[in-house]
Amino acid sequence: MSFSYGDSFAVFNPALFGAEEYWNKLYFADEILEVINRNGFPPYVEYDFKRGIYPTDKSINHHLKYVEAHVWDDEVINKYRIKWMQGNGL
Repeated sequence: MSFSYGDSFAVFNPALFGAEEYWNKLYFADEILEVINRNGFPPYVEYDFKRGIYPTDKSINHHLKYVEAHVWDDEVINKYRIKWMQGNGL
């Protein structure tokens, strides 16, 4: 598993990078806990695209809102890896 401090689409978008430590980075569990200890959880921002509710202080992309978890599993990728290897004579 890995974690990003905020939505990974925003965290890895160079147009949004700030001076904070968490931009353009992924963390292991122990590391994300340290980042949360230093920065707290990203603040909750109310928005609802369906009802047209957006933050008024800045673009929605600048609100990180949560800690995102990435669950990696070789079982899924191995299906494609095997097909690729067979298709390439490996």
